[in-house]
Amino acid sequence: MKNLKIILFVIIVQCILSCNRPKCPTACFTVNKSTANIGDTIIFSNCSDYDGWSTKTTWYLGDTTIINNGENIKHVYSIDRQYVVELKIGGEKQCSVHQTKIITIQ
Repeated sequence: MKNLKIILFVIIVQCILSCNRPKCPTACFTVNKSTANIGDTIIFSNCSDYDGWSTKTTWYLGDTTIINNGENIKHVYSIDRQYVVELKIGGEKQCSVHQTKIITIQ
């Protein structure tokens, strides 16, 4: 009977801890131009909802450029093609989320 009480106690504590944990963040960004010319300045704006999680951000701009911890960034592309831009936020293994968008440079 004592073991059963201990097991029930552990289950209740785990439930309380997991129920109070905030939901995972939501990755979100906007871009001022999804189609642009070579040499244009593209502005990426972070609109993510961190909801209590880590505010660590990593931008992958599709041309080997990686920017850590930038909320609003500017970038100029020098080659005409499509680029997949990704914003990854979080860092906790179970709550690392991302959003991607395609940018066309002509």
